[in-house]
Amino acid sequence: MFKHQNFKLSRNGVENYFWPISREEVKKLFQELICESSLYFRTSTADPDNKFIEHLKIINLYFVLKVADLYQKKILNSEITNARKNNINIDIFESDINRNKNRYLDIVKNRNWQKINKNRILLNLRNQIVSLYRNDGFKRVELSKVNNNDIVLTGVNPLASEFSKIKNLSVSLVKITDYFQGANPEDIEIFLDRENSEYFEAEKFNRYIEIFTNSLKKRGIELSDEDFSELNVWHKEFSLCISYYQKLLDNQTYNLPKKLWTSSAGILWNKLLAIEVRKQGGKVTGFDHANGSTLSIETVFPFIELQEVDIFVTHSKTFVSYFREAAKNQLYYEECPSIISIK
Repeated sequence: MFKHQNFKLSRNGVENYFWPISREEVKKLFQELICESSLYFRTSTADPDNKFIEHLKIINLYFVLKVADLYQKKILNSEITNARKNNINIDIFESDINRNKNRYLDIVKNRNWQKINKNRILLNLRNQIVSLYRNDGFKRVELSKVNNNDIVLTGVNPLASEFSKIKNLSVSLVKITDYFQGANPEDIEIFLDRENSEYFEAEKFNRYIEIFTNSLKKRGIELSDEDFSELNVWHKEFSLCISYYQKLLDNQTYNLPKKLWTSSAGILWNKLLAIEVRKQGGKVTGFDHANGSTLSIETVFPFIELQEVDIFVTHSKTFVSYFREAAKNQLYYEECPSIISIK
């Protein structure tokens, strides 16, 4: 978005930097979209097994970010259009500020996790050496070596390491990519050629979209037909990607753990795995991983981390109280998962 080479640097910082929206304004919009969209799901009368609503819940975090990004770019475009009147140096901006408009969706569409046939003996030896060297309480193993009754962790997490040692638990560390073996951009593109998600329900989607358009209207932002088209295409492609990854996960049903530990629910594939484990009657435990940065009465951490877990482990009782309070307006369900502290 920025042409960093055109910044004028001085002892006081970047002299010609410009951004038309304050952090406080974006934060308020973000919090409003979180609370309003969560309320939509809490009060929805749709069948709990409705696949469209399930996909919408999975997508919602990324859609909130998408709309907040669109909001900023529309204001920025307006300011750039009136740059001379507003005395703005537009040389610091790229000619196309919308170039990276799909960000996370582009990541989702371009995973290449083909099954690699490596020497099993060497893999096992490597895993043993790394586990001994790290000494973090985790046993690094290939998915094929995991027993359904094992505790499975999908990402290194210091708090999970400490928790496993305190509780004297054996934990198998598995790559999240192993559950989605075979993913590749070519197959995803074939999936995206479909006209729409097989679960799409226009009436429910229109009511959902109103949450966002109403919040933007209050801030003087009207979405154009082009904006609506962009959001619709974005949603369709994201939903189809979810279907694609869920079908890959169906091939690993026999490998699903009964006890799953996750380190970040903001990662789509952790989210999908957690949902499937719970569908099969398993339990999901999430672990704090923000090193104290979420200790705030305005934290949105519960919105990201508490939607698909049964238990969440954090640093202290102070964190527990903050998260429980913040979670009241941020969850898709009436009941908050159990939140416990390590101290």
